Amino acid sequence: MMIKEFQAGDDVEFHRVVQTIDDMCGADTTNALLQELGLQRTSVEAGAGVSQKFAAARLGSLGQQKLALEGIAFEVSQHCSATADLGIYGYAMLSAGTMGGMLAVGMDFNRLHAPTTAYQIVQRPDGVALQFLPNRNCPEPVRQIQLELVIAAIWQYMLQLRAEVATGELLAVNLDFPAPSYSHLFEGFFQVPVRFDQPWTEMVFQQDFLALPISTGSEAAHQIMTEQSKRLYQRVKRNEGIVDAVRQELLRGVGEGWPDLEQIAEQLALSGRTLRRRLNEHGHSYKQLSNEVRMSLAREYVEFTGLSNEEISTLLGYTESPAFYRAYRNWHGVSPGQSRQVSS
Repeated sequence: MMIKEFQAGDDVEFHRVVQTIDDMCGADTTNALLQELGLQRTSVEAGAGVSQKFAAARLGSLGQQKLALEGIAFEVSQHCSATADLGIYGYAMLSAGTMGGMLAVGMDFNRLHAPTTAYQIVQRPDGVALQFLPNRNCPEPVRQIQLELVIAAIWQYMLQLRAEVATGELLAVNLDFPAPSYSHLFEGFFQVPVRFDQPWTEMVFQQDFLALPISTGSEAAHQIMTEQSKRLYQRVKRNEGIVDAVRQELLRGVGEGWPDLEQIAEQLALSGRTLRRRLNEHGHSYKQLSNEVRMSLAREYVEFTGLSNEEISTLLGYTESPAFYRAYRNWHGVSPGQSRQVSS
């Protein structure tokens, strides 16, 4: 049997959202929404510009606003398949002996391919919580859609791996955003109490949930799949990890003064010279990555928040607003004001 060794979480999610809107409204409608966001289907799929995970969330958000596709995440989740979506990681999850083993594999996948929706497992008096780490660099309502897409997909994976999981094992779902107009769909989807405006976004399970068996578990197969996924993880981190690490450090600099190459290198326990060389080996430079991250965030802040140019300029480390204005126009081909008009 041929197993896909790797398929990034970003492109899977983007394809699922596109497929769902195509099915519900037609490809022309999907393309019109992408055009309204200043995106093209082919360029996003090729990895140009914004990340596909972000594009998926933006597209889902606009679909809800413009087409009243309320609860689109639940429709998208119907296309989910652990093995088809996650490749070797999906098979490692499928062969895990317990739900805890399955979630551990999922954490490895998210750490490598979807760090913006990383989660942790927390043991509490009221049960075991699958708790999603906050990502405040992502503006609302895109962040909310991103979370909805992830928790709906995880629930579908669980149902596929352990069909009886729905019978009392999930106790509650807590969400850290206000109740949307389609809040009633959440309880219909999860079949448990759902609470909004909570400190964390989390799925709470019964105390022994991590030890519950998976019917497709196979110790021998899981060992093989886990070793393969670990080798893949180490290879990808070795080959591409430095680029992702720099992007993550740049994101951490939002609002705290934009870090230069030497500061990034210090955070990564490297010399500036070594960091420059390693980025160059992968066809990147600090300046290129810095501009990409800065301008991607700038566009999201301009189009999806009420922040002024001065506030955005400060968040992104510009000393003067005119410098931010010029950089934005040079990068995107339009002014911040024109971007706001297009998105409104």
